[in-house]
Amino acid sequence: LNEAFFTAMRNAKCNYTCGSKLLFPIRKFFEIPASGSLLVCDPCNGFEDLGFADGVNSIISLPEDLPDLSVKLFSDLEYVQTLATEGQKLILNSHSLSVRAEQFSQAIQRGIKGDYQGAYWKNGEMIFNSQNSDISDVVVQGVA
Repeated sequence: LNEAFFTAMRNAKCNYTCGSKLLFPIRKFFEIPASGSLLVCDPCNGFEDLGFADGVNSIISLPEDLPDLSVKLFSDLEYVQTLATEGQKLILNSHSLSVRAEQFSQAIQRGIKGDYQGAYWKNGEMIFNSQNSDISDVVVQGVA
C-alpha cells in the first residue's frame, strides 16, 4: 500500500496536505516536494520558518478552494513545474537525510561541549542558540 501511495504521489503534478487541526508539520510537507510534486497545502505551524513560501516553492490553499485552484494550476503546467522544482530544491538543501545528519552531529557536539542551548528554524535553516557569543546563532546550511 505504501509503495502504491508513493508511486501515485510521484506521478501527480500536485499533492495536497494539511497538518490537521493541530497544524503539525507532518511528513507529507516534506515528502510531497521531495517527490518532485508541487506541495499544495493548508500551512502547518512554522511553514515559512521551514523554508516554504507560497507562490515560490508551494501553494497555500484551503480545501474548499481546491477546485478553482486546480483549474488555475492545470492551465499553467510550466508554473506548476517551476514551483515543484523549487520545492524539491528546498527539501534537498534544507531537509534531506544528509542535512539532518549534519544538524544532529552539530547538536551532539554542542551537547558534549555543554553548549547546546536549543535550536530553531528560520527561512529553511536550522539555527543553534548558544551561550558562547562567538558561535551564537550558528546556521546549519544544506548543500547545493
